[in-house]
Amino acid sequence: MGMSLFISGALSDPKTEAACLDFAATWAQERDWMLEPVKRRLSTVECAGQVLETPQLRGVTLMPHPGCEALPLHFLGPQGVLVDSYLQDLGSKGVKAREGALLKTLFAGVEAHREVCEFLREVRARFLPALVVDDESGYFASSDDAALAAAHESGWTAIRGAFLAVDSSQDDAAEIGGFSVMRSERGGGLAEFALIKAPDSSMIQALEVELRSIYGGLGLQFANNADGLMDLDLLLDEADEQGLAKEPESPAAEQLVHCVGAGFGRTLIALYGGHWVPGNETGLEIADLGGSGLRIDPFQCAADRLMEGPMHSFAAYGAIVAAFAQYLGTKRR
Repeated sequence: MGMSLFISGALSDPKTEAACLDFAATWAQERDWMLEPVKRRLSTVECAGQVLETPQLRGVTLMPHPGCEALPLHFLGPQGVLVDSYLQDLGSKGVKAREGALLKTLFAGVEAHREVCEFLREVRARFLPALVVDDESGYFASSDDAALAAAHESGWTAIRGAFLAVDSSQDDAAEIGGFSVMRSERGGGLAEFALIKAPDSSMIQALEVELRSIYGGLGLQFANNADGLMDLDLLLDEADEQGLAKEPESPAAEQLVHCVGAGFGRTLIALYGGHWVPGNETGLEIADLGGSGLRIDPFQCAADRLMEGPMHSFAAYGAIVAAFAQYLGTKRR
């Protein structure tokens, strides 16, 4: 048992499409989901055994949480068939669309799963009575919180078993839920700056000092704790209002991302344990978070939060790290 959702169906009345997409946009704005409009005229599409000539694909792609897969609300052709965002290229024959869409919420957690289910219930009740939702956890139909919690535990237990079954000498790197995990680094217990050069550790500490001296005040303290993660989100909310995301390469935006990335990385290490390492490509990353082998680039997280908004909240990433620490850490919490 896990926490996957499969949705399928079609618009009963094409006139409700615009209202449905407006509702989705309002919902996303109110709950800090990311939303990307979709509108394409396709050539030839094979879907559910039928061939459609020059159909239009309309809808939105929703991102409820950084640990959650995208939720495509994509309607194909005059019948408004709900299809997946992936279109298989058939060459000269056009593309193949898969009816329905699969959404995995395990890494986003139970609260995100509840929110997605609430959204889908509203969509079905208001606009899409033919919507079918197959919820692996059973929560969509039952609203049973205990069953949802059990499904979350079961999903993570299965991942832990599969992860630990592989010897790090045979396959060190793993990707779990889109996150990089290094088996050989699990539970190393190294000091925060043990694996990076002195100039790099001095730079990180100097950036954190700048974070507090330049952006602190008015209640923002940026302590290395859970409240500090909330302070970072509040700071980026203010940056959103100032429009810094529109000028990501400006000196002000770059300074903010560097300072926030350093503070975010140090806070995750203070909360869950871990250490800094040279990045696989450029820059610095944090490794072995929570004794799980999890690696994260905190500077990229800061850039994503600035550019893509509250869906990439630092609190959300903190919850993801907590789950990795709990289920994959050498000292289960």
